[in-house]
Amino acid sequence: MDLVSCRNVLIYLGSELQYRVLPIFHYALRPGGVLVLGESESVGGFTELFDVFDKSRRFFLRRETLHRETLHRETLRRMTFDLTPGRTSITGLSAIELASDPGRSLLDVTREADRIVLAKYAPAGVVVNDLLQIVQFRGQTGMYLEPAPGTPNFNLLQMARDGLLVALREALEAARRDGVPQHCDRIFIRSNDESHESHESHEIALEVLPLLIPAANKQFFVVLFSRSDTNPQRQRGRSRPDAPDSESLGSSESLAASALAHAASDITEADLNARDHEFARLRQELDATKSYLQSVIEVQEAGNEELTAANEEIVSSNEELQSTNEELETAKEELQATNEELTTVNEELQCRIAISAQLSDDLTNLIDAVNIPTVVLDRALLIRRFSPSAQRLFSLISGDIGRPIGDFKLKINVPDLEPLLQHVIQSLEMQQREVQDTDGRWYKLVVRPYKTTDNKIDGAIIKLSDIDTLKRRELELQVSRDYAVSIVETCTQPLVVLDAQLRVQLANRAFYESFQVTREETEQRLIYSLGNSQWDIPRLRVLLEEILPQNTSFDGFELEHNFPSIGHRAMLLNARCVRFPEGRPTHILLGINDVTEIRAAAAAAAAVNQKTLERQLIEREILDSVSQEQRRIGQDLHDGLGQELTGLGFLAASLADSLAERSLQGSETLVEQAARPLVSSEESSRRAAGSPKNSPSPEAAFLAHAAAYTATAKKLVEGLDRALKQVREVSKGLIPVELSAEGLQLALEDLAANITAQTHVTCRFTGSAEIDDSPQATNLFRIAQEATTNAIKHSHANLITLSLDDEDEGHITLSICDNGIGLPNLATATSGLGLKTMRYRASLIGAKLTIDSAQDRGTRIICTLDKGLPK
Repeated sequence: MDLVSCRNVLIYLGSELQYRVLPIFHYALRPGGVLVLGESESVGGFTELFDVFDKSRRFFLRRETLHRETLHRETLRRMTFDLTPGRTSITGLSAIELASDPGRSLLDVTREADRIVLAKYAPAGVVVNDLLQIVQFRGQTGMYLEPAPGTPNFNLLQMARDGLLVALREALEAARRDGVPQHCDRIFIRSNDESHESHESHEIALEVLPLLIPAANKQFFVVLFSRSDTNPQRQRGRSRPDAPDSESLGSSESLAASALAHAASDITEADLNARDHEFARLRQELDATKSYLQSVIEVQEAGNEELTAANEEIVSSNEELQSTNEELETAKEELQATNEELTTVNEELQCRIAISAQLSDDLTNLIDAVNIPTVVLDRALLIRRFSPSAQRLFSLISGDIGRPIGDFKLKINVPDLEPLLQHVIQSLEMQQREVQDTDGRWYKLVVRPYKTTDNKIDGAIIKLSDIDTLKRRELELQVSRDYAVSIVETCTQPLVVLDAQLRVQLANRAFYESFQVTREETEQRLIYSLGNSQWDIPRLRVLLEEILPQNTSFDGFELEHNFPSIGHRAMLLNARCVRFPEGRPTHILLGINDVTEIRAAAAAAAAVNQKTLERQLIEREILDSVSQEQRRIGQDLHDGLGQELTGLGFLAASLADSLAERSLQGSETLVEQAARPLVSSEESSRRAAGSPKNSPSPEAAFLAHAAAYTATAKKLVEGLDRALKQVREVSKGLIPVELSAEGLQLALEDLAANITAQTHVTCRFTGSAEIDDSPQATNLFRIAQEATTNAIKHSHANLITLSLDDEDEGHITLSICDNGIGLPNLATATSGLGLKTMRYRASLIGAKLTIDSAQDRGTRIICTLDKGLPK
């Protein structure tokens, strides 16, 4: 368990029951677990099981022991707690049965054998914790330790035998301080056997080994004992009655020396050795005792010094208390004088209370008579007084005096009332505000500082006045004015409102911006005096002065005038007379439409249109000239160079046929010669010896040259055919193509088929869009033709896709895509002649040409044509 809480329970249990319960708590807690006890409870003598964690709150931490004790279930089952007051006890057990589990050790033969060997040959010793409580005995320790009289106690120092205590304490302190093993030898101890009244002295060695358990973070010590004398000498007889014992030897060296001298006459050599050992032991014990006494003296002196310092502090505190007592006497006298003064002040206050009561009555009657909602607050914004008419608006009752104003849900809409009150109190400035209640009625809220008779600010006063009728009329007027101003401001043309004296009452922003004047220079001034009298125009004066008497209006009055600030302007004026009921003065609305830019723009547009038409005519003439020149060049190539290449082709073919015929005839002659009878062997040998070897005949040489000439002639024919085909293609491309409205699809299909058949590039066409204009179809075909030519020559593509679609309603899209190397620098590539020609042809038909390309991602050219454009 992590936590065991047993608060205010142990105080009702006896000491025997507490002694048995606390080990159960230790067993139940996990390492580091917490035991919580009451304020009057503690763990008693179980400090080896629990550490103090928080002494004031009685929190204790579980200490780690070397072996965790195990409580058998059968043992717990047989335990019966009797909690009857006065008889608290446990029955069924003589003690808490703690047992370790021997099952594993009995099953492990090797471990059991090791345990037996260690028990027989290992040195005797004990394991103690940091409080020097024995947690484990190892081997036979009876020679070195014995239980102390009284209550059972496992403290190592209390169980040490005579002669071992001093050396053991020094070794433990050194091991605790230095953290290293400590070894002490030549320690003489005595073992007392009361039954035989014998005394035996032994020389032993002592070793203390520090042992740190990291998991528990606790310090343990292993204390090992070993004998140094293998043949101990025993005393041969009982000591003489006058022989000194160990206690008398430990008290004085002179007594030990005299005792040894007295007995030297009748002792044997063995007894002498025994006496020497006893003397050495006593001297060692004496030295250790002196060292121990010296340390005790030093501790005592330190304690005396602390007591002296504490005594001095107590004396100083006593003097301070005496001074304080004197001050209290003086304060008592002052209080008596103050009491007399308070009595006098009390009498004065009684008089003032009477006067204040009268003033309060007068103020109450005055507030009730005025019938104005009023609330008086102090500096802490607590309600000091309020009028009866304020109860409804502030939701107050007579018992609310002294409560903060912020605790009430007001029926008036003032969300920042408290900050407003604080501002008035701090700044001493009166604040006014128009507010509404929950019913929509308007009130005038007035907050003023509350001043006392000595001109000090001691709060604030809230007053409400009913202004609902005035406010609603004001709002109606404001709405009407805002409506009129909105109409005036909404007009994008200059608009001026004039009164009956032709003074400017209002002008919109367009008027100020158009004529470069300000509001201060315009409003409440005669229209004729605006600027430098720039509106003092005789024709305008006649028009305006005739409107009011005759109640007429005019529209579209054209006026041209040179203004000093904005120059020459052409304007159209419109005017209306507005009459109001209830004798209100008449107003004139004067609208000004500046048509200077419109007329200039119209003239500029006409000039631009004229220039555009002229440029288009020139471009069309250039294109027609280019087309005619292309037609002439193509016709010349077709009629001139084409005919020449055709004739050369016929001559080359005739030459190839002649060479082939003669080669055939020569082959037949050689065959006839080979069939003739052979000459005799002697004549053949003589001919062979007289003529060079492998010398061909003239006919054979001719045949060999004829075959080579025939192959050359065939290559010449093929080359002429290819040249003729290319000339025809070039001439076909140069001669302008005139397509019908329905022939664009067929032309694009033929273009794709020719590219696939004549080049190494695969070209595909898809689409079913229809174009009903022949020039548009011709230019789109030329764009496709130019784009595919560029793709074949420059992009190293092996696939070109043509599409003609009208998926987007009202638009026809021609798309040419390839999978070539693309255009690494699109800005530079689009400056070529081919792309310029395509852009120009697209502009002729009002189409938009876009190019999308990137390096190693191919090129896509899209031409978008609007069907709604004029032909």
